Amino acid sequence: MSRFSRIVPWLLGAYLAVMSVITVSGIGHLGYYFDELIHMEKLQTFLDHGLYVVSVGYDSHGQLVSTFGKTYVYGPFFSLIAHAVACLVGIEHWGTVGYTDASFAVRHYVVAAMSLVTTFAAGWGVKLVTRSVTWGLAGAALLVSIPMWSGAALFDLKDVPFSMGYTLLTVGCIAMMRDRTALSRASLIGSWVAVFVGTTATWGMRPGMWVAVVLHGVAMLLIHAKLTNFASWRTSLRSLVFPASAVVASYFLMVAVYPRVYGNPITWLGKSLFASSGFSHDDIVLTDGEQLHMPPPWYYIPKWLGAQLPELVVVFMVLAVVTSIALVVWRITKSTPQAIDSSIPGIAFPFIQFAAFPIAAVLVHAQITSGLRQFLFIIPALMMLITVMLFEAKRAIDSRAIRFAWPTVVTLIAASTLATSVIQAQLVPYQFNYFNPTTMAKGVTGNWEIYAVKLSSGELYAGLSQAERERCAVRCPALSTFPESFRASTAADENRLQYWQIIHYPKTRDAIDGKEGCSGVASRVDRPYLLGRFTIAVTDMCALNTKTLGAMRSGAASPVKWWEAVSQWGWGETTSAGLTSSPGQPSAIAWRRTAEQLTVPTANTVKITVNAGSATDVRLITTINGVDSTPRPIGVGQTISVPVGAPPVTDPNAPKDIVVVQFTLTDASGKPVTNTLSVTALD
Repeated sequence: MSRFSRIVPWLLGAYLAVMSVITVSGIGHLGYYFDELIHMEKLQTFLDHGLYVVSVGYDSHGQLVSTFGKTYVYGPFFSLIAHAVACLVGIEHWGTVGYTDASFAVRHYVVAAMSLVTTFAAGWGVKLVTRSVTWGLAGAALLVSIPMWSGAALFDLKDVPFSMGYTLLTVGCIAMMRDRTALSRASLIGSWVAVFVGTTATWGMRPGMWVAVVLHGVAMLLIHAKLTNFASWRTSLRSLVFPASAVVASYFLMVAVYPRVYGNPITWLGKSLFASSGFSHDDIVLTDGEQLHMPPPWYYIPKWLGAQLPELVVVFMVLAVVTSIALVVWRITKSTPQAIDSSIPGIAFPFIQFAAFPIAAVLVHAQITSGLRQFLFIIPALMMLITVMLFEAKRAIDSRAIRFAWPTVVTLIAASTLATSVIQAQLVPYQFNYFNPTTMAKGVTGNWEIYAVKLSSGELYAGLSQAERERCAVRCPALSTFPESFRASTAADENRLQYWQIIHYPKTRDAIDGKEGCSGVASRVDRPYLLGRFTIAVTDMCALNTKTLGAMRSGAASPVKWWEAVSQWGWGETTSAGLTSSPGQPSAIAWRRTAEQLTVPTANTVKITVNAGSATDVRLITTINGVDSTPRPIGVGQTISVPVGAPPVTDPNAPKDIVVVQFTLTDASGKPVTNTLSVTALD
């Protein structure tokens, strides 16, 4: 063994450590992920009522049903683990989901930890096939070198845990396909745990992905049939029953944890099958200059892979896919054992994880949004597949007179990985939106959707000038999703109900500068990219057009759907279940009165709940179109109704059909308190 060969494992280990530190260092520098807020609401509903949906009610038979959110799309696997960790470290109390910065940080660290488990699992899978620690480290290093994977570890609480589960399932199946004499007792136990945890995370995150477990089971049967021809029924039975026991144990665990879904296997298997693929999402994803409607065309996933993977990885991906198919087909035609047999499980299982569901998504015309986020799980499988195929290529090269070519291949891999790692470090914490140099040279802005735009709110606010910040009626917390409307700076402008609005970077080619009523780019979020700059998001300060406000009707059947349209300043969170104010800050909502309400004055009612806080003597002041009400006592946890009749108009130039209601919480002396309030209904 040469000196270089001896230091390679240490170099790979050091690279893994550095990239892991870079990944974790980005936690806390992104805004709150909107889907995270939704899953927090789902967890609270699950803890209270046993259904993992946003809200529940009762049907005509008195049965608990979802009133908002699809029951069979997501499961509580991650949310329960993150909540348990938060309780263990004293951040939360069991049964109550936390909305503090510390609670968000705990969830994000759990996501990062699961990404590291996935990285370890991918490396272990390669090591099982190659029987080489160095190749296992190479597979793990290749995975963390992919910016999209490392970037998702900062926030993606849906796709990283699922990717962990699917990868553990794949690696467990690879381990169980090895000759039992080659497995230590620890490895044997580890393989069972991998299948058990992997299966639990897979269908515990996405109930409909029981199909993945079935596909791996079928593949295991076929591989046994071809490689061993079931020569020893005792050995084959043991090899198949062992993983099956892990799957059965996983199912009964989910029945115990979530009986309302998994307690009826027929209903669960049937309703979850197309729940995710048929998820209605009327969206447009900007892809290579095209505004692709959902469901997208077949080339959507290939284009995103070609844009967000390093160029050399794209080449290896194509070669690995073609070679994998060719090797498996060639092996099927042979009736005697072949040298490739030991690698077949390491090719077949990752290939299924990588290719099966993207192909199925195209065939069933599934809804796909946010670039490749929903298919993040294919990245660990692809890196395993590429590493195994490189291992086989090295074996083939060494057996021929072209072994001199291997140093060239290694040099290309090292150069590509180094360049990608430099870019990844430059983009932190937005490396999820990495585009390779070829795509960047063609132009990303206006051609590709930039997913982390909404996670950049805090940094966008930090980029505003002091004068622009003063227009904001609230503190605009640096980490939370801060309000997208700003109050004008003068009393006269306020009386005329003029506001300033933050607009995120558009999905189209339209220029943002010089739009009607806008003053031009006020702040931007960008990062260095090699020797250039990569603009991720910008804001524009614009006068708010009152025509864009939601027209609220008295007695509206589902007023919650208007929250994003009517929320004004002061809201730390804007979710489908309502609004929660920023601590200690005034907040407001606005709506337009209908013609009928202007003719016959009708009172609207706003329901307010004060959340937990430090003050015991809390007063609520409502300000309607600039006129304050008498302070009204309200207790923590109490819900009260605030009637809003025909509002006064303090300025003759103000539109008479617009109602703006501001809420302020104070103590008895009129000093703002740290409590927060929630608007839960507007009728």
